[in-house]
Amino acid sequence: MGPRRETSIDKIIGRFKSDGLIENKSGRGRKSILSDVAKRKVLKDIKIDPKLSAVKLAAETSRIMDKSVSAETVRNMIRHAGYSSRVARKKPFISLQNQKKRLEFAKTHQLKTSNFWKKVIFSDESKLNIFGNDGRRTVWRKLNTALDPKNLRPTVKHVVAPSWFGVVWRQMG
Repeated sequence: MGPRRETSIDKIIGRFKSDGLIENKSGRGRKSILSDVAKRKVLKDIKIDPKLSAVKLAAETSRIMDKSVSAETVRNMIRHAGYSSRVARKKPFISLQNQKKRLEFAKTHQLKTSNFWKKVIFSDESKLNIFGNDGRRTVWRKLNTALDPKNLRPTVKHVVAPSWFGVVWRQMG
């Protein structure tokens, strides 16, 4: 630490003599524009829908509070609460019924020999975007919650311009 000015030292000594305290009193500094109620509302909205943008949250908060709240203020408050803005992980959307069918298939074919699998054709169909892309989607999330269903971005195969690919034991096609 560098040298302190005499006025700073005099103020500390004066505060100690009058109040018996060396630390600064609480409540000093700039007050937050967001009330505790507004902060709780923003955090509740993020828990319900982590895909909400800070701009939308700021607009909603401004409307409710009748005060101008910037998106950066909302971002700072959200980060202070332990959330980070991250790109949502992609996960293929599979319906509950299809999940059950896949599990049943896996259980019935679990003990098949390699000769059986040599006769099977594996195929894959992928979606190609002709115009533009789907873009990156961000979510507000805490650490180790990347695979929480609310924080995932389900991907669906559309019939835009499908490409088909198949593999058999001896060759590709």
